[in-house]
Amino acid sequence: MAIIKADNLEIEKRLIELERLVIEGGGGIHSDLVIHNHEGNLSIETKEPMVRGKEIIRLSREVLSPEDQYILHVKDDLFDVDFPEYSTMSSLQKKIIECMVGLYNSTNKITQQKNGTLLLSIMPYPELIKKLRLGRTFFNKAVKWLDYIQQKDSKQTFNDEEFESFLIDTFVRTRHLGYSDYIRESSVSLIMPIIDFMNHHWAGAGFNIGKGTRKGDLAVACSQPIKGSLECYAFYGIMDSFDTLIRYDFVDEFAPVVRSIPIELDVPNVGTIKVNSLTGAINKKKLTKQISDLDRYLPTMRIDKEKHLLTISHLMIPVKEGSFMALRRVLHVVLANLTHENVKLDKKIRDAWIKEAEEKVLKANIDYYNDLKAYTDKLIKTKGEVSILRCISDLATLQLKKIDLYSKVKKTL
Repeated sequence: MAIIKADNLEIEKRLIELERLVIEGGGGIHSDLVIHNHEGNLSIETKEPMVRGKEIIRLSREVLSPEDQYILHVKDDLFDVDFPEYSTMSSLQKKIIECMVGLYNSTNKITQQKNGTLLLSIMPYPELIKKLRLGRTFFNKAVKWLDYIQQKDSKQTFNDEEFESFLIDTFVRTRHLGYSDYIRESSVSLIMPIIDFMNHHWAGAGFNIGKGTRKGDLAVACSQPIKGSLECYAFYGIMDSFDTLIRYDFVDEFAPVVRSIPIELDVPNVGTIKVNSLTGAINKKKLTKQISDLDRYLPTMRIDKEKHLLTISHLMIPVKEGSFMALRRVLHVVLANLTHENVKLDKKIRDAWIKEAEEKVLKANIDYYNDLKAYTDKLIKTKGEVSILRCISDLATLQLKKIDLYSKVKKTL
């Protein structure tokens, strides 16, 4: 049994019940695991330091809750859940999702969502929204909600079913993990009991799906990357500090990368490389041994041979020791995909283009974050010390510091 440390009796009871249900469904929790609650914030710790890689949570397929098998509602700042007639969830799964919804209500997640989500917080600043959109290729639902909030003039106008959908979508997207079910043909997003409470860190533990003797299990191991802390972190995905703000409403200062803003890179007499800034894009192709260590940096790519156009999902500026060559190596791979068999570039020309492209990427990002910081600082002077404005100003400063670090190191490469 895990150790429960909660400053609220109702939350403590729900956590005890949740663990009981997970174990009933064939899951397992390390006995030294500590489920910690403080003022509505849940986290996972261990009783004492634990070796990295030791399994701490295992969830069977029977305790996972696919999002297409239940329906969430919001009323009076509380979640409610219904199960449609077509739902194939077991009684145990229904009890677990009801317990999770109860925890979300006990920890005031809807109120936190209204007060803390990026999309609502930036609503009074339409020009700032435009600037943020210049720096990222937002995922489809975020674009939909950005368009939605820009049509509103105050939070008081949010009193319709569309706003309920907004609250559910923007909250639920912070909980889900894409899960490749070995029985269902397509992947499905789901809420993960207990694992749901783990915070993100670049050096956090990945989600091990389907590994072990029992098919369909989802397991997570111990990773305590912050010195002096017993908190266990999960790795949600490849994100920089801006990405985590967009997707999870917090700035991950530890992210050892800066995702480039959208930019176009011309290759004279060859074509154009269009760089998007998509979060969540992962290159799933099997990599050769020479570039296997670039798995967290390589973008997805799409070639239009007629237009001589290569569109890539993103570029990352690395700021972690041992990874500083990653950007140049990725640019080399990208250039090779544009030229492919049609054009053979001389090595000197290729190397010169890579360095020029690197400089263009750095300059574009430095200019963008300088402009973003100057604009938010100006808003702070006129509007006052608003938390979201300070957050974005500090984000710009953080990104600039990371790019400056890379700029200094690249001179020695």
